[in-house]
Amino acid sequence: MRLTPLAETSPPASGQLDALVDDVWQRIARGLDGRWPPWSLPTLATVAADGPRARVLALRAANASARTFTFHGDARSQKAREIALEPRVCVVFWDPTDGIEARFTGRAELLHSGNAVADGAWENVSPLRRLASRSAEAPGAKLSSPTRFDDLPLGIEQGGRENFVVIEVHVDNLDWLWVGADDMRRAAFAWTGTAWAGSWTIP
Repeated sequence: MRLTPLAETSPPASGQLDALVDDVWQRIARGLDGRWPPWSLPTLATVAADGPRARVLALRAANASARTFTFHGDARSQKAREIALEPRVCVVFWDPTDGIEARFTGRAELLHSGNAVADGAWENVSPLRRLASRSAEAPGAKLSSPTRFDDLPLGIEQGGRENFVVIEVHVDNLDWLWVGADDMRRAAFAWTGTAWAGSWTIP
């Protein structure tokens, strides 16, 4: 099956290797507009004891200069437990319109209550996240029947701060892929400590 991007008919950033990383970060920054385009809904992959796990998460912040991605979650969740045991993760963005995949690898850190970043994030979380943090059971617990989220039993009447966690991912590698109508390009980048160093690779 041929993938035909709707907007891009040639490689982004005019195909210049040194411009691709900046182009990706700019696309991610533009995606943080509250409307949830592909660049704000990446897949976070972790390593569990019995194999890999992956899930789509809402990206809450991105910092190109610090090379970080920020997500919100529940400290009781499986992904939080996995990160605590194995911090190496992968963050994958896929834009079906422009045919671009950006696969970052790095290490995740869990920021709990008492951390300034996490405490600041908690002040601005959505009512849905606050409700999730108050649930009596951890994410993934079995239910006897389909239940509205706001009808789930609460274990904490107020707050829920102790169950809220910020996941901060620090990345140092990027695998970039573009799929065109009749062409493909791929590049690999690594952080040297001062800059991104990249090379073209075979798709």
